[in-house]
Amino acid sequence: MAEAVKPAKTPTLNKFEKFKAEKDGLAVKEELEHFAQIGVGLHVPIGRLYARDMLALARIAQVYGNGEIRLTVEQNLIIPNIPDSHLV
Repeated sequence: MAEAVKPAKTPTLNKFEKFKAEKDGLAVKEELEHFAQIGVGLHVPIGRLYARDMLALARIAQVYGNGEIRLTVEQNLIIPNIPDSHLV
């Protein structure tokens, strides 16, 4: 006897997708701007930094982001969650 096919799961929506689903078309652009945040990536040659460099990066992450610094698999850095208002 053949197995019954299970219905596909409905994908869960993140907060941006939920917000957009409640609105009509492109009418969300202006309202989504308060969600807009950027991550700044930094190339770190050979994955080496001095303590003074790390302290400076930590200060930048605190002042312009939310204090978070992420590492990539290539040993580079990303400072996430920087609002558009802090970019030139």
